[in-house]
Amino acid sequence: MILTIVDNDLVTQEGQISMKEVTGRDNQIICQALQIAIAIMEKHSLSPSNTQDMKDILDQRTGGAHIELPDSKVRDFLLNQI
Repeated sequence: MILTIVDNDLVTQEGQISMKEVTGRDNQIICQALQIAIAIMEKHSLSPSNTQDMKDILDQRTGGAHIELPDSKVRDFLLNQI
Protein backbone atom coordinates (compact mmCIF):
# COMPACT_ATOMS: atom_id res chain seq x y z
CA MET A 1 0.00 0.00 0.00
CA ILE A 2 1.34 3.41 -0.94
CA LEU A 3 0.51 6.29 1.37
CA THR A 4 1.01 9.96 0.71
CA ILE A 5 0.54 12.87 3.07
CA VAL A 6 -1.96 15.57 2.14
CA ASP A 7 -2.66 18.32 4.68
CA ASN A 8 -1.26 16.13 7.50
CA ASP A 9 -3.60 13.22 6.62
CA LEU A 10 -2.48 9.94 5.12
CA VAL A 11 -4.06 9.13 1.76
CA THR A 12 -4.01 5.62 0.29
CA GLN A 13 -3.55 4.81 -3.38
CA GLU A 14 -7.31 4.32 -3.60
CA GLY A 15 -7.83 7.89 -2.39
CA GLN A 16 -9.13 6.96 1.06
CA ILE A 17 -8.08 9.34 3.79
CA SER A 18 -6.67 7.89 6.99
CA MET A 19 -6.26 10.42 9.77
CA LYS A 20 -3.23 10.17 12.00
CA GLU A 21 -3.88 9.19 15.61
CA VAL A 22 -4.06 12.30 17.79
CA THR A 23 -4.84 11.15 21.34
CA GLY A 24 -4.05 7.45 21.36
CA ARG A 25 -7.76 6.76 21.89
CA ASP A 26 -9.26 8.50 18.87
CA ASN A 27 -11.33 5.49 17.82
CA GLN A 28 -12.88 5.14 21.28
CA ILE A 29 -13.80 8.84 21.33
CA ILE A 30 -15.27 8.69 17.82
CA CYS A 31 -17.31 5.60 18.71
CA GLN A 32 -18.65 7.18 21.88
CA ALA A 33 -19.61 10.33 19.98
CA LEU A 34 -21.39 8.20 17.39
CA GLN A 35 -23.34 6.38 20.12
CA ILE A 36 -24.54 9.72 21.49
CA ALA A 37 -25.39 11.05 18.04
CA ILE A 38 -27.24 7.86 17.05
CA ALA A 39 -29.40 8.00 20.20
CA ILE A 40 -30.35 11.59 19.41
CA MET A 41 -30.94 10.87 15.72
CA GLU A 42 -33.17 7.86 16.46
CA LYS A 43 -35.54 9.96 18.51
CA HIS A 44 -35.43 13.31 16.75
CA SER A 45 -34.37 12.89 13.12
CA LEU A 46 -36.48 12.54 10.02
CA SER A 47 -33.50 11.13 8.13
CA PRO A 48 -33.28 7.40 8.84
CA SER A 49 -30.67 6.89 6.12
CA ASN A 50 -28.21 9.16 7.94
CA THR A 51 -28.88 7.33 11.19
CA GLN A 52 -28.29 3.99 9.49
CA ASP A 53 -25.05 5.29 7.97
CA MET A 54 -23.90 6.32 11.44
CA LYS A 55 -24.73 2.83 12.76
CA ASP A 56 -22.79 1.26 9.90
CA ILE A 57 -19.76 3.46 10.65
CA LEU A 58 -19.96 2.54 14.34
CA ASP A 59 -20.20 -1.18 13.52
CA GLN A 60 -17.21 -0.92 11.20
CA ARG A 61 -15.10 0.91 13.79
CA THR A 62 -16.00 -1.42 16.68
CA GLY A 63 -16.27 -4.72 14.85
CA GLY A 64 -19.70 -5.05 16.47
CA ALA A 65 -18.31 -4.80 20.01
CA HIS A 66 -20.02 -2.53 22.52
CA ILE A 67 -18.09 0.58 23.60
CA GLU A 68 -19.03 1.86 27.06
CA LEU A 69 -19.81 5.52 27.50
CA PRO A 70 -17.28 6.85 30.01
CA ASP A 71 -19.60 9.05 32.01
CA SER A 72 -22.70 7.92 33.88
CA LYS A 73 -24.19 11.40 33.44
CA VAL A 74 -24.05 10.95 29.67
CA ARG A 75 -25.73 7.52 29.95
CA ASP A 76 -28.43 8.95 32.21
CA PHE A 77 -29.00 11.86 29.82
CA LEU A 78 -29.36 9.52 26.85
CA LEU A 79 -31.76 7.24 28.70
CA ASN A 80 -33.88 9.84 30.47
CA GLN A 81 -33.71 13.13 28.60
CA ILE A 82 -33.60 12.34 24.92
